[in-house]
Amino acid sequence: MSHKEKNARTTNSVQSSSLSKKIISKMALIVAVIFLLTILMSALLTAKSLIQVNREKLAAVAYENAFLVVNDIENAYGKGIGFASAMRNISALDPTEQRDAIDTALVGVLEGGDGFPTAFAYFEQNAIADANGEPYEVHKRDIAYESVVYLNEDQTDYVFEKHEDAFDNYEKEYYMQIKRTGEPYIMEPYIYELKNIMMISIIAPIWDAEGEFLGVAGVDVALDHMQEHLLVSTDYKSSHLMALAADGTILVDSADASSVGTPASEAGYESI
Repeated sequence: MSHKEKNARTTNSVQSSSLSKKIISKMALIVAVIFLLTILMSALLTAKSLIQVNREKLAAVAYENAFLVVNDIENAYGKGIGFASAMRNISALDPTEQRDAIDTALVGVLEGGDGFPTAFAYFEQNAIADANGEPYEVHKRDIAYESVVYLNEDQTDYVFEKHEDAFDNYEKEYYMQIKRTGEPYIMEPYIYELKNIMMISIIAPIWDAEGEFLGVAGVDVALDHMQEHLLVSTDYKSSHLMALAADGTILVDSADASSVGTPASEAGYESI
């Protein structure tokens, strides 16, 4: 074989070897890219699945806490109606016993352990005897009696506020509506200035022994109490739970209790 042929064969062999290496390198690169894409797709699917699981968990916790909020309010609703029903025979009692019976019923509600900060009863004009136990037929003075009870600051005793001139109650929307419809009334969240806390009030009609309208009785539900007795946790440090009233007022906020009672838009929740 000539020297020229040897050189040509050697050159072809080198070129063939170089081409094989290039093909192998490209195939290795393609395999690496496919492997990387597979990993990325797998990670993406896993992340998407994890996001879905997290969303489902958060939704489940939200529903559970919504149930707790509703259940808390419904329990208070039942207590309020039961309290008003307990007043049914007040007007049938001896006039000298009426005020004490009202006080006993009011304290009984607070001692029920449901965390109500206040209980109250407002009566129709001249329906209840005066402080001396004398009925209207005897003293002949117009009386609009109301009694409110709450715990003192030390939580050791009860404070009563009693008035015989509470005629303005008869002009309040909830009183007129309850008297007209005979149905309980749930007041929108408001600030109770006496104790500077946010609350809602649940008020029900009082009927006398003959079924006549005698007045209203109710309980206040402190929203900070509701905050303390909730919430089911998500176990996520970056998440927190809120409950809003129909008008957007914050009822519960596990991240910031001070926001309770403020509109969601003012607390930084504009998108809600």
